[in-house]
Amino acid sequence: MIYSICSYLILSIAICLNTLIFISNGTHSKKGSRPYYKKYPTELRSNKARVSQIKKSTPKGILLINNLPLGYVKNGSVDYTYYIQQAIDKYETLIFPDFPLLVNDSGLNIPSNRTLIFEEGSEIRLKPSNKTFYNIFNIENVNNVVLQNPKIIGDRNYHLGEKGEAGIGVGIRGSNNITINNAEISNCWGDGIYIGQYKSKYSSKNVIIRNTVLDRNRRDGISIISVDNLLLENLTASNSNGAEPMAGINFEPNNPDCIMSNIRVLNPITRYNTKFGIQIGIRRMLGNGNRVADILIQNHLDRGSANSSFKVVCVSRFEPSVGTMSANIKVLNPIWENPKSGFPVYFSTNQPNFRVSIVGPKILSNGRSLSKPDINKLLNIKFNGGSALSLIH
Repeated sequence: MIYSICSYLILSIAICLNTLIFISNGTHSKKGSRPYYKKYPTELRSNKARVSQIKKSTPKGILLINNLPLGYVKNGSVDYTYYIQQAIDKYETLIFPDFPLLVNDSGLNIPSNRTLIFEEGSEIRLKPSNKTFYNIFNIENVNNVVLQNPKIIGDRNYHLGEKGEAGIGVGIRGSNNITINNAEISNCWGDGIYIGQYKSKYSSKNVIIRNTVLDRNRRDGISIISVDNLLLENLTASNSNGAEPMAGINFEPNNPDCIMSNIRVLNPITRYNTKFGIQIGIRRMLGNGNRVADILIQNHLDRGSANSSFKVVCVSRFEPSVGTMSANIKVLNPIWENPKSGFPVYFSTNQPNFRVSIVGPKILSNGRSLSKPDINKLLNIKFNGGSALSLIH
């Protein structure tokens, strides 16, 4: 009798367990009188790691994909500027999907306190424009913005006109605490990145750009107009061509209120730019008392820039000149390879307190490393006096 009762209890428990397992696996349950089956999107069944169709956010932030219209395409052929801007305005941290998105020349305006994260495969493409001026990403008069892994492609190959040179990938104006990491910016009608003033008065401050590649932009890879405390680290700027000055990295203040202070350029690579690897042309800061530029460039590698690897110019053009320009520019351990002009460096200034130091330069010509006397000769041929040029080998 006891044995029969135990057997009955064990059999009942087993049946209950099987039923629970059957239901928990989502194979069948009852909702009213109709059977209920869990169905997952085909994309999730084929790749469980992709959960964008059922998740609105991740621990990192909000998924932009949930703010796109129903039936969105993934080939970058439809303009989604409106929907992307709505999401940027609404969410502080936004994750871009792993496929290309098309935006128009209104660009994307980034408010303060925003972090935009771009997944692998993500890409922002500009719809062909006839504008002479645009910013694909506009960071203006704001604070605390991070762009993580952005890939931005301008309309250079499809631009609807021939005029202008101010189509910009990322424009930073009068903004504070801006960080760009691991960016790829190419084929812009003007500069890949522009750092300058807001309303020609308020300078940008505390800008960090790391591990970024700027390629085949029509004007400069990056133009630095006015900034206090800038770090460029591991930046590559190549193949700038189409509109003057066609430099990889270009320092070019627009007016006497511009600032060139606490600037560090670490491990930059410039390659095959049509005119200059790095250019520092700061004459336009003259006119407001004694102005000062403070720039450190370390481990610069330039290869094949046409006019020169490194150019510094500050010559007042009006007599009598108004104000003076002092500079503390240090270039440490540069390697300058095969400038097409034969002259890796060009200096010209008439400012008495304009200090330029070049420490440990290595110059290669047709695969041959030049001797120290040859380096001295080359550097001094293209040096126009008025300041102190210091060479330390």
